[in-house]
Amino acid sequence: MRDALPNATYIGFTGTPIEGTDVNTPQVFGQYVDVYDISQAVADGATVRIYYESRLAKVNLDEEGKRLIEEFDKELEEDEEITDQQKAKAKYTKLEAIVGNEERIKNLAKDIVTHSEQRQKVFDGKGMIVAMSRRIAADLYKEIIALRPEWHDEDLSKGAIKVVMTSTSADGP
Repeated sequence: MRDALPNATYIGFTGTPIEGTDVNTPQVFGQYVDVYDISQAVADGATVRIYYESRLAKVNLDEEGKRLIEEFDKELEEDEEITDQQKAKAKYTKLEAIVGNEERIKNLAKDIVTHSEQRQKVFDGKGMIVAMSRRIAADLYKEIIALRPEWHDEDLSKGAIKVVMTSTSADGP
């Protein structure tokens, strides 16, 4: 575009400007002309107030589990035939298996259901749960629905809980 229209003015509208090393919205479009943030949207009545409440579920490992992880890490580091990228993937896979452990997911689902029901007694609202992987999100959804089947509905416009997943902007709707 810049080659085809070298003297054009470029204006970008975004709800999520990016400022990273390889992609930078202000660098591409110039300084911000206006910023409309969440506090302004709340004041205007365009959105409701957002409350952030972190609910991290700890991972508890016994001594045997810790020993196995240390052994795995040591073997992984000593293997010279595996690339750094393969090592990173192996570590992520191991961590995902620990975090997505069936018993942990069940405990997490119980905590989420209890917390949600207690919050609804204080005031109406919605919640968002963020999971480490698609598998964990799907497993957590199944566990929550097992506890509260009435929250589920096949109709996308009905029900109290839905799972939204995407990996890239190319995934489509």
